[in-house]
Amino acid sequence: MMTGSHRHGPAGTAAPDGALPVSLGGETLLLHPGRVVIWPAACTLFAADVHLGKEAVFRERGIAVPEGATDTDLGRLAALATRHGCDRIIVLGDLFHALPSSSQRLVAAVDAWLDGLAGIRVQVVAGNHDRAGVQRRFARLDWLPEATVLGPFVLCHAPPEPEDHAGFVLAGHLHPCWRLRHGGDRLRMPVYWASGQRLVLPAFGSFTGGWNVAPGRGDRLWVVGPDAVVEVPVTGRRQR
Repeated sequence: MMTGSHRHGPAGTAAPDGALPVSLGGETLLLHPGRVVIWPAACTLFAADVHLGKEAVFRERGIAVPEGATDTDLGRLAALATRHGCDRIIVLGDLFHALPSSSQRLVAAVDAWLDGLAGIRVQVVAGNHDRAGVQRRFARLDWLPEATVLGPFVLCHAPPEPEDHAGFVLAGHLHPCWRLRHGGDRLRMPVYWASGQRLVLPAFGSFTGGWNVAPGRGDRLWVVGPDAVVEVPVTGRRQR
């Protein structure tokens, strides 16, 4: 059950921690500036595209990138779930990027994370990066098939065509972003993107890229800031 500090007002009224309640699929969902979606009625947190281990894979290929993204992202996921009283974390694909050759360190980090979750269940919709070898190595996780149905929602990794599913789709894969313009200034920000009966979540991982979305008329975009989520108008024009 959600505690009093996590109560939220009507859809469109920001919660105390900057999360924005919206009505989607007949349910109230919280779009969080931490790039997760909270479903309060089911005590469930949704995230997408964490890409654990990506920095290790890059370093093995001789690309100088900082270490620490995996530990940071695992800590963020646990903290957000605990703060919102969630007893379930569902990752909408690409929890992992790949298995680095030094994968034992990654396995140990995930095992320690699972041990410290204090009863929070972790389920993962297998994404295109979560290949069979990854699933076997991380067998402690509850792996779900694409298009798993949960209440009014259909849980996918890649957003399907609207006519493919009867329920409201929650998906990832695209790492959606939007470029804000003001005069000569440009700022590229992650967004939540609703199109028809689909909501595409921004990438959760701190070491991930982004793709500029091309929303159509009738779509909705919510820009993710450091401590707030704000809806922006959609013109139906492709960004460059």
